Amino acid sequence: MREGFLVNERPFRTPHSSASLASMMGGGRNAKPGEITMAHLGILFMDELPEFPRFILDAMRQPIEDKVITISRVHNHITYPADFQLIAAMNPCKCGYYGFSENLCNKMPKCAMDYQGRISGPIYDRFDIQIFMQDTASLISSGDFDQSAEPSAEVLKRVEEASEIQAIRYQGVGISKNSQLDGENIRKFIKLDDDAERILKEMVAKFSLSMRGMNKLLKVSKTIADLEKSQIVNKLHISEAASYKSSKILKF
Repeated sequence: MREGFLVNERPFRTPHSSASLASMMGGGRNAKPGEITMAHLGILFMDELPEFPRFILDAMRQPIEDKVITISRVHNHITYPADFQLIAAMNPCKCGYYGFSENLCNKMPKCAMDYQGRISGPIYDRFDIQIFMQDTASLISSGDFDQSAEPSAEVLKRVEEASEIQAIRYQGVGISKNSQLDGENIRKFIKLDDDAERILKEMVAKFSLSMRGMNKLLKVSKTIADLEKSQIVNKLHISEAASYKSSKILKF
């Protein structure tokens, strides 16, 4: 993004893990906007998430929820927009081989536990979807590496159709997508069949889901239903949504 020019496409920001708090959140002498504002209405991609300082990750918790960031100065407060989609990637451990190879360092599994522990539980909870990716060798040997998978163009078409369904559904409500649902609107617009209700109750009890966690699960389930053009969330939708949610990358 060049300073002084209007933005005509959604931003994609990729800050380095060495970025300072001011460059991420905004600040400095002139209280300039940070990366989370530069990614407004776009994507903020944080590669090697545990390499970012803990205080930066924790400072992002409130802006992720509020969609704005307020920078306090002696004589005034400046509020910048920060409605971004956060996408992150990380290895399971420092060397990146835990769970994939026999060539592990002699500090396993403590090394992996410490590495993943750099990210607090509340930060993990901010990610609606968490996916553990297998290495290529494992995919090929297990037979899961399917070169005849659905083409990206077809996936894009389904996503665009689901997005249009949501935009029509929420006309007059002041939102345009499932992720913006909150409060009473969640139960108003997300209808579950009996099996899905039962599974939801079981998961809340078994995994001690917080209200935020349960609501995120419901919104992901509704999006999966939209992708299948189903008005009702069924047990398959909510089960798939649950499979995308885990508290840690690997269990120890």
